[in-house]
Amino acid sequence: MADNPPVVDLRNVTFTYPPRQGAAPVLEDVSLDVQAGDFLGIIGPNGGGKTTLLKLILGLLEPDRGTVRVLGNNPVDVRDRIGYVPQYSQIDATVPANVLDIVLTGRLSRSSWGAWFGRSHVKAALAALAQTGIEDLAGRAIATLSGGQRQRVLIARALASDAQLLLLDEPTAGVDPHMEENVIDLLHQLNRRLPIVVVSHDVGFVSRHLKRVACLSRRITVHAAEEISAGVISEMYHGHVRAIRHVDECPLSDPGCEHGCDALAGHPHPHPAADASPSD
Repeated sequence: MADNPPVVDLRNVTFTYPPRQGAAPVLEDVSLDVQAGDFLGIIGPNGGGKTTLLKLILGLLEPDRGTVRVLGNNPVDVRDRIGYVPQYSQIDATVPANVLDIVLTGRLSRSSWGAWFGRSHVKAALAALAQTGIEDLAGRAIATLSGGQRQRVLIARALASDAQLLLLDEPTAGVDPHMEENVIDLLHQLNRRLPIVVVSHDVGFVSRHLKRVACLSRRITVHAAEEISAGVISEMYHGHVRAIRHVDECPLSDPGCEHGCDALAGHPHPHPAADASPSD
């Protein structure tokens, strides 16, 4: 790694909901760095602390102990330089707004006139749409878009803020396979100039496409993506996991194969047991 300071630097972070004496911590002694050019996935069971970790990086929460630095500063001071991309399902499709309207909200922190956007802001929003390949959708109503297109709109909104770091929450959840590949290709293009952190339950996605994987279940361990194995996943989920291998050609001619086919290579897709922790 280069000697440049990390883009994100968490050191010995502990956090408890709510912060009261005797409560079990959601995160315990977590240390993590994200370098320039990183493409990091965060995986773990429900209740393992993934959403809490994102909120700490965004400066929406403060740790009980430890330090969080983003771009060398307190996260609160640089929040307008962090692009956050929620799941596309969090867009209210009934809102009477077009794509450009949505992307312009990424400029709110940079507009001295509140929700009124001048020419420079519109230019920045259109540039963000061009980066995500959907500039032709600028005038379309958000309700008319597919899941993959809406996800690109949210990514464009994050880019419009002049983000120097992208945080994405389940970017491929609910997106059809064809559009999923398009979103993944876009993220690879953006990663050429931006560090990206992705929270995902899709172990196959993070192990195939990302550079590093942080396994989070209150505590954290970081692996190269190629090191993620069924054993690593089983340990993280405390054994409450079954591995399903999806293969291109099922010996039973079933296109939705979930039979195992252990003789054929594949990526484990963990399914936590029914008594898994509450959602985080």
